[in-house]
Amino acid sequence: MSIIVPSYNKAGFIKDTIESVLKQTNQNFEIVLVDDNSSDETRSILREFNGNEKIKIHLNETNKGGNYCRNTGISMAKGKYIIFLDADDLMMENCIEQRLSFMEKNTDCDFAVFKMGTFYQQVGDRDKIWQTHSKIDHLQKFLSHELQWTISSPIYKKRFLDQTTGFNLKMRWLQDVEFHSRILLTQNPVYRIAEDSIPDIYYRVGLERNAHGYDRYIRNYVTGHLDYLTNVYPLLQNQNQHHLKALKFTILSCLFKITDSWKQKLVDKEIALKLTDEYLNSKQVREVLGNGDMIKIKVYLLVNKTVGFRIKGINRLIKTIF
Repeated sequence: MSIIVPSYNKAGFIKDTIESVLKQTNQNFEIVLVDDNSSDETRSILREFNGNEKIKIHLNETNKGGNYCRNTGISMAKGKYIIFLDADDLMMENCIEQRLSFMEKNTDCDFAVFKMGTFYQQVGDRDKIWQTHSKIDHLQKFLSHELQWTISSPIYKKRFLDQTTGFNLKMRWLQDVEFHSRILLTQNPVYRIAEDSIPDIYYRVGLERNAHGYDRYIRNYVTGHLDYLTNVYPLLQNQNQHHLKALKFTILSCLFKITDSWKQKLVDKEIALKLTDEYLNSKQVREVLGNGDMIKIKVYLLVNKTVGFRIKGINRLIKTIF
């Protein structure tokens, strides 16, 4: 088992993350940690683990992004299976034991998906659980931006990951969303949902949007959506209309996010409206939306611009008429 940990400026969390892996009930693992040229105290903390035979550390000389780090980790990994773990998240003691047991009973699987918990400062301070179910069109959900699992939810066979093109180096945001969408579209994987699992990795919520301000967060969010459309839309050209229609809901979800950001006074209204206009006039959005779709969206935006408060149910309503 290889646990791949990409790291960038996580000095406040990286030690706890590593130690959460080292406490596993099943000790048949290696940690492959790829640091992306951190400028904080991360590297001095990593030196504390020098000599630990379970930990491989690779230090990038320049900042190359999280996906480069994940791909480097895949190439360095020696385990039969791989789990990705972000450098500020926590692994429960039973994680490897639970996931290996499932894969050994489902040997045909390329990957399996497990429940994940979420937290703010400490495990137990948030109730939200990332989970999905077997009787769902997971590709349809990802294309609609109804995300069914996150980066650490799956355990992969390394052999399967080696057969893919890896993580997309052009993606700075929505990196795992693009990856999961792409492998479901192109790899025809055999996978199962571990519906009876208990959450065995906990995802830390809210750091990015709070660290740099919401203006930067929402701009990055929009850029990530445009990059997602750039990479996924061409893969849908030979797909059914059901999947093409689903991609429209990814566009709507981004518009809802921008609109809600100024309705909640998280960003200036004029900034949000300009961002909306740039998004709707982008090549990526116009490739997906027809003229009728644009008319519906413009009516939605006009109503929102006229009314200075959030209208309960309007987002749900606009989705029903698409």
